[in-house]
Amino acid sequence: MLRLFAADIIHLVHYGVVLSILLAFAMPAGEWMKYHIIFICLLMLDWNDMDNQCALTALEAKLRGTWKPGGSAEGDDRPAFWRPFLRRIGVDVSRARA
Repeated sequence: MLRLFAADIIHLVHYGVVLSILLAFAMPAGEWMKYHIIFICLLMLDWNDMDNQCALTALEAKLRGTWKPGGSAEGDDRPAFWRPFLRRIGVDVSRARA
């Protein structure tokens, strides 16, 4: 029960990360911007490491007991974040495209 709660929290954090990146373009420039640029660079490094998974997606899947190695484009049984999110808002895309 506690693991599922932690997985739900991580899922919400994932949404927060996406929103913080998208909303940064609407915010006035300031001292915070250098930290945001570092954050985006670290996020891109995480996406392009050797496991082909976002660390938050992998951690959430491990807590839910559904984790498999490899990225979401490698198989239907791999954890994914974008495809379920897009399905909820009515957009159907392939796993590879998501």
